[in-house]
Amino acid sequence: MMRQLLGKAAGPGLGQRLRSFVSGIAARLTLLLLAMAGVACLALAVQISSAGRTETTFASVTRGFTELEGLQALLNRIRVENALVQSYLANADEAVRTDYKTRAARPIIFPIEGADGEAAGKIVKDAYAVWAGEADKDLKIMTARSESAKAYEQLVRFLERAYADHRAGLQQRIEGQVAQNATARNVALASLVLFLALAAGGIVFARRAIIAPLFALKGAMAELMAGRISAIPGVGRGDEIGEMARAVRAFQDAAIEKEKVETDAREARLMSENERRRNEASRAVSAQEQQAVVDGLAAALSRLSAGDLTCRIEEPFAADYEKLRADFNEAVDRLRETMTVIAG
Repeated sequence: MMRQLLGKAAGPGLGQRLRSFVSGIAARLTLLLLAMAGVACLALAVQISSAGRTETTFASVTRGFTELEGLQALLNRIRVENALVQSYLANADEAVRTDYKTRAARPIIFPIEGADGEAAGKIVKDAYAVWAGEADKDLKIMTARSESAKAYEQLVRFLERAYADHRAGLQQRIEGQVAQNATARNVALASLVLFLALAAGGIVFARRAIIAPLFALKGAMAELMAGRISAIPGVGRGDEIGEMARAVRAFQDAAIEKEKVETDAREARLMSENERRRNEASRAVSAQEQQAVVDGLAAALSRLSAGDLTCRIEEPFAADYEKLRADFNEAVDRLRETMTVIAG
């Protein structure tokens, strides 16, 4: 009776169902890992793109500030030269005139690069030449004329407008980069939250699908080893964990049957001594085989529930139970290989 119950509980397809269960868990974990990797790659791509734009904008802004300094220096030069002309016209100091001539002899360098900068630079050089010519006329006749003042005002207004426009463009570039950095930061934070959510989901899934059922089966086996009859959790499940739970229940039923057989044996003591000895020997062998199977499976399930994926049932079972041992070892090997692939 014991052998028939164990054969029915184990069944030829239990090992295959265990392998199918492990494969399903591995597939789900693989999809979860791929999703997490995709989220991480998205966050990394956003950060790399943002870093590249930031570097480009930083170089552009740095060059822009240098150009602003050049515009300010050019504007200051023209103001100083005009002040020297006015000072000479007021005081007729030859040292002032010499200083002005020295400064005016230097070439005009417009600091802004590019096609727009070249066009603006030509306008500035032409306007400076007009003003310088008018200033020389003032110096010759020692009189400040309106023509020179008008040329000076046009030149200064153009430079001041170029300075203001260039500064506004720099401010716009800086504000645009700040907005892009804020967007990249928000995307990175959202990716981090999604990554943590996926990781937490994976932990919960692994706990509910693998760890909790194995711990429950371990407790049921401990109760069975202690000789206590209790409800076997997971018997109603339709997956491979349910198959394992029903196998444990078969062992429990076998233990109950064993107790009944022992009761019947006590009632059969009136039989002949030889018959009694044969019955006792048969029961002893059956009980030893059953206990070996129960002990072996309980120890292996305990190690497996503790996370030991190298556990195997090395001690051979009786011939009738040997297939159950082989199916268990094969299922654990498949689980270990799958977890190794995922961890790699």
